Amino acid sequence: MAGELMSELRGVLKRKSPAMNDDPVLLRIGTSSLIVTTGSHDSGPALSSGDIATSHEDMLALDELFRCVDCGTLVSVERHVVHEDKAYCKCGRKHIPWKR
Repeated sequence: MAGELMSELRGVLKRKSPAMNDDPVLLRIGTSSLIVTTGSHDSGPALSSGDIATSHEDMLALDELFRCVDCGTLVSVERHVVHEDKAYCKCGRKHIPWKR
């Protein structure tokens, strides 16, 4: 479920990248009933076009936190540079702080 996924993401970021955990987009997504509860209930909330547009914008903003605009790849812990405490995208232009 999306709510559980967001909860786990926030937990990992809290341990490994505390500065990222406080990003406003993560807070908005974590409190969005459309995103965190729709998949877990048979009869989801009544949706308006505004709710859908806002949720879509939030998901795009979440993607931008981790995706490089130059190479299109996501930042990955597989490209973690230990002595810098950063995780990078494939081309090395996008990074996020990442503790060991």
